[in-house]
Amino acid sequence: MTKRTQIEKIHQTPAAAAGSLTLGDRVYLKFGWPMVRSLHVVAKALVFGLVLLVDYLLVLFTAVSAVPNIAALIQKGTGVTVDMRIDAVIAGWLIPVLFIVAAVLVGEIFLMRRMWRFAGARLDSLAGWLFRLEHEKRASQRPVTRIPTKVQASRGPKFAALS
Repeated sequence: MTKRTQIEKIHQTPAAAAGSLTLGDRVYLKFGWPMVRSLHVVAKALVFGLVLLVDYLLVLFTAVSAVPNIAALIQKGTGVTVDMRIDAVIAGWLIPVLFIVAAVLVGEIFLMRRMWRFAGARLDSLAGWLFRLEHEKRASQRPVTRIPTKVQASRGPKFAALS
């Protein structure tokens, strides 16, 4: 039985008349399987391209605007000038600037990772919607494992994590 006949057979029931076809089923029935895959690839490219653009703009804003303003604010607050000794400039201006820039960098990386993961999760849900993966996800979930008894544990290798 082909995928087309499976989908048509599933949706010939009265419940299907209420519109239970997913987007992937509608695109598949109208255009075929390559169009469903192409739709998913285009969505991936657009979403990850948008995330990369937002990441680029965030880094550009930080590098061009935020870091120089932070350095100027620290220089103004500490009163460090050019005619001071180098150790005073390092201790009073350079170390605080480097610390704050490192904190901003860590925050940016955290935000970028969160956006990337959020986009990936949305694309996974789109793939499930397009390809009807909900039932396959449930079937492939790991079963709940019980803690092995001493007899069961002694049968396994000594270093299971390394094998």
